[in-house]
Amino acid sequence: MNEAFEHCYDLTTEHLPGIDQGDAYGDLLVYSAKSGWCMAHYSELPDLIEEGYTHWTFLPPPPPSRSTSGMSQEEIDRSILKALDNLNKVNMVLHDYWFSTLCDQYENKLIHKWTEKTLKEIENDVMNQFIEDGTFTSSM
Repeated sequence: MNEAFEHCYDLTTEHLPGIDQGDAYGDLLVYSAKSGWCMAHYSELPDLIEEGYTHWTFLPPPPPSRSTSGMSQEEIDRSILKALDNLNKVNMVLHDYWFSTLCDQYENKLIHKWTEKTLKEIENDVMNQFIEDGTFTSSM
C-alpha cells in the first residue's frame, strides 16, 4: 500500500470525521480534484462536500518553533493575546483588524500567523496608540 494514502479517508455526509480527529483547533486536510489538498475547519466539512471535496486526512504536527528570541510558541501566543487586550483598550478598530488577521470567521486561530513577527507588529501598533493617546511617555 502506498503510505501516502494509508490514512486517506472518503469524505461523505454519512462518514464525517469527528471533531477530535482534527488538530487542536479542529482543522483537517481535505481534498478535491479541482483544488487539491487544503486545510479546513471541521465545521466547514458539509459545505466542502457540496463543493466537491471527496477525501480527508489528518494534519501533520506543526514543526518546532523557529523562535529567534528563544520564546516558545506558548509564550508568543500569550504575548499576542496580551497585546490584543492592550490594543482593545486604546483602539478597537486596530484590535478588530488584528483579530481578523489572526483568526478565521469561526474565531479559530490561524496558527501560521501567530509568530514573533506578528507579535512585533502588534506591539508596535500598541505602542503607537499609547503614544498618540498620551498614555505612554518616554523619558530621555
